Amino acid sequence: MSPRSNRKPETSPAISGGFKSDILQDNIGRLFRLAYRAFERLALNNLRKMGFESLRMTHLQILPYVPAEGIRTSEIATLANINKQAVGQLAAELEAAGYVKRVRDPKDGRAKLVAFTEKGLELLAAYPHVISGAEGQFEQIIGKKIFGDLKQSARQVNRTLQDIWKDPSVAE
Repeated sequence: MSPRSNRKPETSPAISGGFKSDILQDNIGRLFRLAYRAFERLALNNLRKMGFESLRMTHLQILPYVPAEGIRTSEIATLANINKQAVGQLAAELEAAGYVKRVRDPKDGRAKLVAFTEKGLELLAAYPHVISGAEGQFEQIIGKKIFGDLKQSARQVNRTLQDIWKDPSVAE
């Protein structure tokens, strides 16, 4: 049996087993990712309660990058830091569910944009409520002080680390 088979999947909200001090389990990147995924689950649950039942967790990878006026899939891929094929697949699923449509780019008739449908615009309008609701739930779960400190710290960390995104010597 390999050492990996004893580990809980990455989506597990807990660090457990004999790996508590293992750098592979208890590192800042993984801890951020687990907290983010927990937040996404809360947000997705709120979306489903609002009537957006066909959305899946993977759709949340690209939806925040689609502006009301539309965007090319290649631009979504860059912004979301995922490959174009994955964006194309997710856009196709969202199109089949009625949230987005593909329209001609008015600046380049050969290109297509992913743009929101009426149903998608309803989803976009719901986002602020969904996010604030998920933040409220997160705050209830971890406590008001920890939540406030975490949000303030996350803002500071992201401001401080912004140069990493601009530095071509940092691997993608």
